[in-house]
Amino acid sequence: MTASFHSKNTDRVRAGRGVHVVLCLMLGASLSAQTQLAWILATSPDASIRNPAVAVTVAEQLVATTSGKDAGALDVLAAALAATGQFDRAVETAERMLAVLGPEADPRTVAAARGRLALYQQRTAYQSGLSTGRVDHP
Repeated sequence: MTASFHSKNTDRVRAGRGVHVVLCLMLGASLSAQTQLAWILATSPDASIRNPAVAVTVAEQLVATTSGKDAGALDVLAAALAATGQFDRAVETAERMLAVLGPEADPRTVAAARGRLALYQQRTAYQSGLSTGRVDHP
């Protein structure tokens, strides 16, 4: 492969147009890695990185793989849905995520999740690094 090939593909991923590249990179990746990548695609404040439509696809697959019992997968799906303007589904998913977390969850995690739920109820998407109590995904 030439340097030109790699440079062009890197530019496509950065521009959010490298959907096939991203999905290929995720094949065989751990659930944690897939969750982190979907979180970045859903919530990055950098428009050249953010790709909520791909994040929804990945997160829906994660939720299916975990039978809807993984709070992280549900959290990512809620964020991705909100980022695509699907706020009613984002609210439902965030509420399911809070239920999965349960009463034993870290209070900071619950507070941050409730903060994102409140955003979705206000029809506002979450973006990493903003003043909503959440910079990265658990």
